[in-house]
Amino acid sequence: MSNLAIWGAPGTGKTSALIEKYLQKSGKKLIVTFSRSTADDIRKRLSDLNGEEVTKDEVNTIHGTCNCLLAEKKNVKLMKPNDYKRFENDTGNKLSKPTHDETEPSKSRGLVDCWGWMQNTGTPYKKITKFPGWKELKIPPSQARKVIKDFQQWKLDNDKINFTDMLVEVLRHQLIPDCDVLLVDEFQDLTALQFKIIKLWSENIDTVIIAGDPLQSIYGFWGGSPEYFKQFDSEQTVLDKSYRLPAAIWEYACGLANRYNMDIPKIDTTAQEGKIDHLNYKQYLAHKSFWKGNKNFKVFHLVRSNYQAARIAHEMAREGILWAGISGWTKQEIIVLNILIMAKHGIEKLVLSKSDILAMLDQFPVNYFSYGGSKKSIKAAIEEEQYRDDYGPLFVGDSLYKILESPNPVNYMSNPSDLKYEKFQAALEKYAEEVTWSEAEATVLTTIHGSKGLEADRVFLHTGISNKIKKEMRKDPAEEARVFYVGITRSKEELIVVKDKGKNFPLTRRQ
Repeated sequence: MSNLAIWGAPGTGKTSALIEKYLQKSGKKLIVTFSRSTADDIRKRLSDLNGEEVTKDEVNTIHGTCNCLLAEKKNVKLMKPNDYKRFENDTGNKLSKPTHDETEPSKSRGLVDCWGWMQNTGTPYKKITKFPGWKELKIPPSQARKVIKDFQQWKLDNDKINFTDMLVEVLRHQLIPDCDVLLVDEFQDLTALQFKIIKLWSENIDTVIIAGDPLQSIYGFWGGSPEYFKQFDSEQTVLDKSYRLPAAIWEYACGLANRYNMDIPKIDTTAQEGKIDHLNYKQYLAHKSFWKGNKNFKVFHLVRSNYQAARIAHEMAREGILWAGISGWTKQEIIVLNILIMAKHGIEKLVLSKSDILAMLDQFPVNYFSYGGSKKSIKAAIEEEQYRDDYGPLFVGDSLYKILESPNPVNYMSNPSDLKYEKFQAALEKYAEEVTWSEAEATVLTTIHGSKGLEADRVFLHTGISNKIKKEMRKDPAEEARVFYVGITRSKEELIVVKDKGKNFPLTRRQ
């Protein structure tokens, strides 16, 4: 066997290095990733390089690969949303479809997510109440165990599996991919269950190459650990040049890692020096002129948890800032905003395209449309309609035209939240010409976990943490330090550390 571990600090090109190894190796090859977006990106890059389409047989997520292995062994089908209703009807047990997100514990709420968490972390049933979303379940542990047991039996009786079953069954049946070379990207993100699977495969495949960064192992709540990278039996190579990080940003990140006795690779940084500032929340609010990005300068606003984003989103909305991410503008909303801008400032008659009508259907009540029927039937009719310059006369009645041209069209939208009302009102006051989706993408509000793998020219890094996180830091402060290490290393030029009100992670001026 010939195994290799590629350790790449942020911006060193871990995925590119893995692709290069893929191209160098002969024989049957398989690339496995933690996330779907990374798998899609690698497939596209390899397809462009090879001049022919690369399939999921060659590049897939670990879940996708496990699903393919199971499909070869037995006839099982993935659970669909209506299957959860069938389970409820058959057993009398209420069970919502899974909502879990492996990057955000606060989104994982249901019993299916709970069982998935137990399997991925290796948590026994007697510790079921340790599930991050346990309080949301509002169910006695004994009842939770019964429902989970019934669910497992129902899936067995109906030849069904869910995403966690893909992993569990592959490990149970010791199923191995048919390849000579296995390459694993995002290795530091693997859960405990996924690591066991990769370990099994590595013992049965001639060559295994992994790429990752143990300092970016931030999914401990799903059983992830930086120790997996160290435990992988292989030679190790370090990518020694970051094409993202300036010296000041890297030194600041290293200072944080040193404080918690973490191993740090020696790398060269970019030619830029980099800039680091510190603000309190009041000062942050006073610097809104720096909040917005543009097509040549991307800006991130990073928070530790989803709930912390709400107040920032309202501030952005009231400023008329277009942004993507948490509570941000969608492509459909941008289309509707442009319709309203043209209705307000346009000189000529309003001309509406097919995409315009479809976007408006998502924002205005169906009774404002002249075509009649439900939203679903109107959308179907629009899709079937042959091309025309203006779809408005066929689908939009006089009342909707008047609403679009009225002083306050937002009042007529379908149940607009306070935030949506603020977004549209401020944007209509601010913009007199059409805007683009790329303008919204230039400013991103997201969690640190959500920013993983991404980069921006300027990063506002909020250090506020919840009481629960503060408490968990007593057990393993390094886990939280790695999260903020990831936040720090998203920056290509400027890092602005924002100390929020209440409890904060201790990011000082000098680490």
